[in-house]
Amino acid sequence: MGMEFATASLHNSFYFVEAKNIIHDRPMVAKNFENLVNELLRSNSPKKWFRAYFNHGLINYIYGQKRLLPCDMSFDTFFIDPYGDVMPCNGTKDKEVMGNLNNQT
Repeated sequence: MGMEFATASLHNSFYFVEAKNIIHDRPMVAKNFENLVNELLRSNSPKKWFRAYFNHGLINYIYGQKRLLPCDMSFDTFFIDPYGDVMPCNGTKDKEVMGNLNNQT
């Protein structure tokens, strides 16, 4: 179909106006990520192998451990909301504004 999907773990953030997201069955979620990782590793695509590594890191993350890949938001990418606020990420617990496009040049 020519489509690609992204994966992420559930999280709480100011942007999504949510603070009660909880994974109730971590082993089941981890097993589904393991199945995805194994499927990606069966391909001949290095891109899919890197995605497998990323998804393997999400298993660590849902168990409360360190991610395999550090977050590099604000160094490589950033988020701009509709009001011009520039933030490192829209997934932080609190709104962390680095500046505003309407007020600064």
